[in-house]
Parts: sequence; structure tokens; C-alpha cells
Amino acid sequence: MPRVGMPVPGIDFYDEGVLLARQEKADFKGAGVTGAVAGVGIEETIPGGGGGVTDHGALTGLADDDHTQYLKEEASGGLPSEIPDHLHTGVAEAGTLDHGAALTGLTDDDHTQYQKESEKGAASGYASLGADTKVPAAELGNNRSATVADETTEGIAAAAGAGGEYSDGAHTHGTGAWRRRLYLDMTTHQGGAGPLDLASYTIPANLLGTSKGLHIRAALVRAGSDSKTVQLLLGATVLISFTGTTALDNVLDIYLFNTATNAQRISSIRMQADSFYLADYTTSAEDTTAALVLKFTGDSANITQVMFAVELIP
Repeated sequence: MPRVGMPVPGIDFYDEGVLLARQEKADFKGAGVTGAVAGVGIEETIPGGGGGVTDHGALTGLADDDHTQYLKEEASGGLPSEIPDHLHTGVAEAGTLDHGAALTGLTDDDHTQYQKESEKGAASGYASLGADTKVPAAELGNNRSATVADETTEGIAAAAGAGGEYSDGAHTHGTGAWRRRLYLDMTTHQGGAGPLDLASYTIPANLLGTSKGLHIRAALVRAGSDSKTVQLLLGATVLISFTGTTALDNVLDIYLFNTATNAQRISSIRMQADSFYLADYTTSAEDTTAALVLKFTGDSANITQVMFAVELIP
């Protein structure tokens, strides 16, 4: 029995400093309790073995900034300095997107540096290519200028009559009334005993047909006082030949036309630095269904050819 003036023996139970009850004994279960032995002044906190709130979502204060080791999202009131930048500047940060499946607006004209496929063949667009990898005749203009090398190596082709372009097989020429340069040689060629070949051009087989022609321009320099002979040959036929001992420059203007695949007519004018003009006319019978070499020759080292140009006349 307790003595008068002494506290009643037992255990005090507190909740955050507030006395709840005093008991002589307690069964410590759940989250634990705090007990003080009355009259002795001993207070002890004994943890429990479980119980209480275990569902994180059921706790109070979930919106408090209790986890200072994390950065807050902007939507939760985070400061700009707390919100990480997502620059995605590296491959590892970029992730992978399927261009066709993940993006919208794929048919928009977003890349204005390119021409659209729908503009192919249009007047302001780019040319298309046929199955033969050549530009179709319908997309070629009538005033295009090119060399035979263009026709055979750059893939330009057209049917006969389509504005005057070649096909690269038989070099079929169209009906356009214009000339085209076939060959230009501005390098120097020196003659010599033999004679030696100067500038030359190989006329493709069937190029002249039965009525087409060539316009030929040439410039030669003759030096020294020795006898010098210059000739122009088509195949094995000598078309022009002149000899002189005077050191003069010569310019030749020549027209050659087919009257049949194996018959030609040639007219020429030879001009010299002393204002001498000589006109000439001749014929030949070379077969133009085969390739033919058109060339100048010179029998002296004092003969130098400095220009040779060949144009086609339809």
C-alpha cells in the first residue's frame, strides 16, 4: 500500500509531452510507447515491433520539402536554379525517335533549301531522269549548247526532230536550225618532217547523215623562210593544201557539207596577215557512216597551229 505523500507507483504514458494515463504495467506492441516510473524519475522510450501507419500515401505532410537531397519540379514551386536543364546535347541524352512513326507534319514543306519532288520536270523545277538515266527530250530546251562529249558522257539524249539534240547511239540530230560546237582545241601543235599531224578531230559515224555539214575555223603561224606546206585532210582525202616560204599568219574558214553519206562539197577561204584572200572549192567521197578523222598536217617545224574549232550545221 502506498505511503502518504508518495506518488502512486505505475507508468506514465505521454503523447508528445502530454500525459495520457498512468498504468501499473503496459504491453509494448505496435509503434512503441514512452513510460516514466512514478516517484523514481526514470523515463524510458521503448520502440514497438510495428503497427501504426505503413502506407506512404496515408501519411500527413507529403507536400513538405522533407527530402532536401532532391530538386523540386517547377510545378511544385521549384526555383529556376533548382530545375535541371534538359539540353539533350549528346547522343546518350537524346534517345531514339522513329522519323516516320514519331513525327507529325512529314508532308509539310519544311526544308525550303530543297526542291519538291512534285516540281520535277516543271519549268522552274529540276529535270527528271528516264530509265536510261538520261534527261527526257520533253524536258530539254531547243537552244541548249553542248559538245559531243556532253552527249556521250553526260547522258543527254533525244529522239530525232526533238529540237536538235543527239541520241548517244547513232548521234541522230533533230531539225532545229542552229549550230553547235563539236570541238575546240586552243593548244599549240608544231609540224615537222613527215609531215606531222597538227590539230585533229574525229567525226562520229553517221553524224553528217545525208545533208548535214561542218563549219571549220583554224589559225596557223608560219615562221622562217623555208618552204612550208599545210594540208587539211578528211579521212584519206586532201581537202586543202598550200605551200609558201613567207613567214605569215593564216586563218582558214571552211564549210563542208554531205550531199550523200559518201559525198561531200567543201568551200574554203584562206586569209593571210598580208590581207591575201584565197577562195577554193572541192569535193570528196569519204564514207561518213564510219568515223572519220579531220586533221591538219605541217611538214616543217616552222608551222604551228594555234586554233582548231568545229561546229555542226544541221
